[in-house]
Amino acid sequence: MFRLSSLAAISALLVLAACAKPTPYQAAADRSGFGYSEQVIGKDQYRIGFNGNGITSRETVDRYLRYRAAELTDEQGFDYFIIGKRTEYIDPQGLAGRQSQISFARRQELLIGSGIRARFGEEVVDQYGGEIDILMQKGQAPASANVHKARDVLASDEASIIRPKNAI
Repeated sequence: MFRLSSLAAISALLVLAACAKPTPYQAAADRSGFGYSEQVIGKDQYRIGFNGNGITSRETVDRYLRYRAAELTDEQGFDYFIIGKRTEYIDPQGLAGRQSQISFARRQELLIGSGIRARFGEEVVDQYGGEIDILMQKGQAPASANVHKARDVLASDEASIIRPKNAI
């Protein structure tokens, strides 16, 4: 009986752990929500932000910022964008505070066999976010590390964009 209830508890924990996903590429519900936001800061200039949850990597935040800049540039009828000011931030305690940690390890014990162990505790979760200011332009893009052709970014990054319908 104990073995069956333990197995059921471990199965439930595995299901819960599998539900934790990085922030998908989506508009934030508000400025402090998870996802992207943008605001007009001048003629052909925008400030784009992205807030990720504690599972969203810094690389994903950067990719989503660049992808949103490319989308916006293309939607507005421009060919390329120039990244100006860039701000990154890390919230070492996470916007949601602390999160339970679940870890599973396979172990071998003399004469007992193997099993799965769950450990619960508190861990600090880093949450990444950032903002970029962009200037959108038409015509031939100059060669520079801060200049990105909108359609090139959209084509190269599309396969790595996780949208809400794909995130469970």
